[in-house]
Amino acid sequence: MLFLPEDLIGEIIGYLGISDISTLERVSKCFAKMRRFCLEIVVDGGVKVGDDILINCGCKGEYSGCKRVVIRKSDFLTGLGLRMLGLDFAKLVEINLGKCQGLEDEDIKEMVNLEVLKLPRCKRITDIGVSGLKLVRILDLSTALTVSDAVIKELIEMEDLRLFFNLRVTMRGVEGMQKLRVIVMAYNRYIVKNELTCKLSALEKIYLRQ
Repeated sequence: MLFLPEDLIGEIIGYLGISDISTLERVSKCFAKMRRFCLEIVVDGGVKVGDDILINCGCKGEYSGCKRVVIRKSDFLTGLGLRMLGLDFAKLVEINLGKCQGLEDEDIKEMVNLEVLKLPRCKRITDIGVSGLKLVRILDLSTALTVSDAVIKELIEMEDLRLFFNLRVTMRGVEGMQKLRVIVMAYNRYIVKNELTCKLSALEKIYLRQ
């Protein structure tokens, strides 16, 4: 997971009963090396994570191999904060930032191998950012009001699509998604349930509250 601060390392070392200084140093170095091979960053606690926390946590540039980032309370996080961890955006397969409002198109454009993108509070993402996500299977941009048919219709691997309040995505954008199992398009008068069920046989869940 994400953070292994020095006090935690000290607790683990103490639990292991290590008293020899040289052994302690070797264990500490091992923890530091582990960060480079970390495959996922998950922060699911009550802390609101922002750029300042990531920059000051002592993990700068140490997560180049990470493929999955899940931070539930990411209120103050931006692309700068993610870059400070040394993330290789092209390697990421999942970004799930529950309350993040700070990511922009330029950040998303680099994440060309994403399969899961969940940014339900982020209003800054547009067609420019989404256009390169050809592999995405799960997309939650609930408050991204400017994403349109022009890009959505190209995402043929889509299995789960969630776009609240978006009036720029219509039946023309989703009718070709033959793998689509879940669609949540609340408050969108251009998506018609009867048409969806006729055209998309894989659908299991439809939520179209008007």
